Amino acid sequence: MVDLKYSIAEKIAKKITIPPRPELLIQVSSEIQSEEPNLLVIADILCRDVSMAAAMLKMVNSPAYGLSNKISSVQKATMLLGLKNVERIVTVVTLRNEISGKLDLNSFWESAAKVAEVSAQVAAIVNLAPTDDAYTLGLFRNCGIPLMMQAFPDYLDIMAQSESDDVSPATVLEDKHYGTNHCDVGQHLCETWYLPESICDAIYFHHQEETFENNKELTVAVKNLLIVLMIAEKICQTFSGSIDKRADARWAQNGAEVLTAVGLDEEAFLEIQDDMITSLRNQTAV
Repeated sequence: MVDLKYSIAEKIAKKITIPPRPELLIQVSSEIQSEEPNLLVIADILCRDVSMAAAMLKMVNSPAYGLSNKISSVQKATMLLGLKNVERIVTVVTLRNEISGKLDLNSFWESAAKVAEVSAQVAAIVNLAPTDDAYTLGLFRNCGIPLMMQAFPDYLDIMAQSESDDVSPATVLEDKHYGTNHCDVGQHLCETWYLPESICDAIYFHHQEETFENNKELTVAVKNLLIVLMIAEKICQTFSGSIDKRADARWAQNGAEVLTAVGLDEEAFLEIQDDMITSLRNQTAV
């Protein structure tokens, strides 16, 4: 686990409110971790929260499960999804709600969801990291940003200033102004919510300028997650057609190493990218 420096932790404690794990998630996690977890008990807990029940039904009725008939019962949905998926969905939905607060973050979460979905697909193709972990990292890699926005009224202005620097990560300017940055905050938040250690550390490192080869602090699990994330972000950037000189510079620095790590040459990567972009376009058109 990567430890935050005391000064950073102190800054977070004074300026940034880290939302605690809500009671519903605590109850679900407690039941899942019991010696004989009962899915019906978990379903009963979920039924007490309308948004959570809706999230369960939305997931089980998604094309990913390919069910011929729609499920309308939270109990049946919980049985079909299984313990691991239920815990992940509960964590994702509650964490997103707690982070958002009163901010309008629809576009932020839409972009994050796209990276998360592509990350899971990439993980499945290259078989380098668990798909669930890749999805969660893709979704919450920048989860510190909304908390920084809530804590510092001028945060968006600082982010806008950082765009004039085409290469250095935005975290460099954040550190200069606030003594912390959204990666530090994101890691601290996810540690507080007991997300897997590899995800917390990947959030901390995902804007680091060092190449994977030179960064000796990375464990294999964290490195693999970051490799999957970088590929997913590259695909999403290409899909959106956005110009991101920072991302381009980082890919130029790490891209060859990333593709080598997953056993792909440039041509094979471009084929995968084209397939995923076609899929994204089809989803957008629906």
